[in-house]
Amino acid sequence: MPAGAIARKATYHAGPREGPVLRLTLAWAAKVTLSSRYEVTMYGRLALVVVGWLFLGCGDSDSGPPVDFTGLYAGTSTNGASDCPGTWTTGATADGEANLVQSGSDVTFQMQGGTALAFLVAFGSASFSGKAIGSHVDAAIVGSVPAMTGACSYTWKGTLAGDLKGDTLNGTLTYTPNITMPHADCDTMKVTGCSRVASFAYTRPMK
Repeated sequence: MPAGAIARKATYHAGPREGPVLRLTLAWAAKVTLSSRYEVTMYGRLALVVVGWLFLGCGDSDSGPPVDFTGLYAGTSTNGASDCPGTWTTGATADGEANLVQSGSDVTFQMQGGTALAFLVAFGSASFSGKAIGSHVDAAIVGSVPAMTGACSYTWKGTLAGDLKGDTLNGTLTYTPNITMPHADCDTMKVTGCSRVASFAYTRPMK
């Protein structure tokens, strides 16, 4: 059926009470649907492109090239939950400092002052190494200091995850045991699969 016929049919069904403006609008819409397929297709493609841009613009923090994480940070960490054996006080806080060094997506956390000493005691190292994507960073430290619970021997591993917003880095540090000498006590004393979590908020001087 020709486009004009569809247009006239749409005008007729609009009824006399809707007025000439509505009848004209319906006729034009029906005509465009049939006689301007190319234009409608182009507009549809444009809409898809715009939607794609919107999705890209609303991406997560862990996407895209890494932002600048470098700087000397200072702040507070707070102990969260723990299901590991040994001394751990949930809610305890500690002040700390860390110097962040970056080369592309490679990031190193170099703990400073008293914080460095505490990490040396717990892990045998005061440096985390990891990767940054967008404003998100993941880093880890594999300890070498032996620990013992019953006859279960292990070292601690620290896994850090943080997100930078402005000049403040918020995140968590998770401690998990790396069992070096398997023993039944590792299971019976709940070392296997346990973890401790601390949250932190560190801020650097404004860039």
